[in-house]
Formats: sequence, C-alpha cells, structure tokens
Amino acid sequence: MTRKYQAGIVFTIALLGLPGAAALHSGRNLLRLVPSVQAGGGARPDFSIATCTSEMLEGSYAITTTGSIVSLGPVGLVAEVGVIKFDGDVGVEQTTTVSLNGAIIQNRTSQGTYVVYPDCTGTITLTLPPPAGASNLRFVILDHGDELRVINTGTGRVLVSDVKRQHIRRW
Repeated sequence: MTRKYQAGIVFTIALLGLPGAAALHSGRNLLRLVPSVQAGGGARPDFSIATCTSEMLEGSYAITTTGSIVSLGPVGLVAEVGVIKFDGDVGVEQTTTVSLNGAIIQNRTSQGTYVVYPDCTGTITLTLPPPAGASNLRFVILDHGDELRVINTGTGRVLVSDVKRQHIRRW
C-alpha cells in the first residue's frame, strides 16, 4: 500500500472516529483493520433513513405484478403491468393491463388509500372494478422511496409486485 493511499485511509478513519487508525499508521495491513473496526466499540456512521413518510412516495411508479390466484376468484396465473400514482398524502390510483389466466383486461383502473409507517413499511387498499372488490397490499420502501416491494395479502392470493419510480428525482 502506498504511503499516500495509507494516509488517506487513516485520515478517513480518524475523521469518522473509528478505531484502527493507529494500526494503519504503524504499517499494519488493511486486512488487520477490518476486524478492529468491527470489534471496536467506536461510533459507526448511520446511513439509514431515520423515518419514512407518505410524502416520499409522491409521484408515478411503474408496477409489475406476477403470481397466482389459488382460491376465491378467477383461479389461475396473474400478470399485470401499469402505472400506480401516489398523491403524497393518503390517495393512490392505479391503471394496469392485467392477464388473468390468459384473459386480458386493458386499462383496469382502481383507486384507494395508502399508509406509510416510520419503519418504511406500509399498506395499500385498492377498490378494484366489480366483481373483484378490495385488494389489500403490504409493502416495504427501498432506495429512499424510488422502489417498493409489494405482496398481496388477500386470501387465495399469491401475488408480488415490483414498483419503481418512473422519473427519479435528481436532487
């Protein structure tokens, strides 16, 4: 390891207040630093979001859903693609093209509500066109609100969705 590179690592570790800077400064190799950082009692930077809010989901997202309906409805395979829009408060609307066991339904529109919890999980309740009724979903927020992973929690539903922001904010 070059002295310049070594000095940069020592400075960075010292700046973060992590133990192990002395080990590098004395010429020990970087592999010996890793256990000292992990085992040390020093403060570690927290790169997590402190809390999530409904405002962070405001905007349009692409949604893809796959899975099966195994009971209580048209039994069979499901595939769906479309757009879901969150209003930044509690309202949500979705327009998709759905394949229900090979039968295609275009421009299926539904509205509903959503709740975001501080731990970056949440729920969505959609009112689907008749005869479907309500769809209940649970989700987890990823990448500061740019992605969601969703599961349908309705009886007889084995459906998961990937949801990605259509226009990622660049600020």
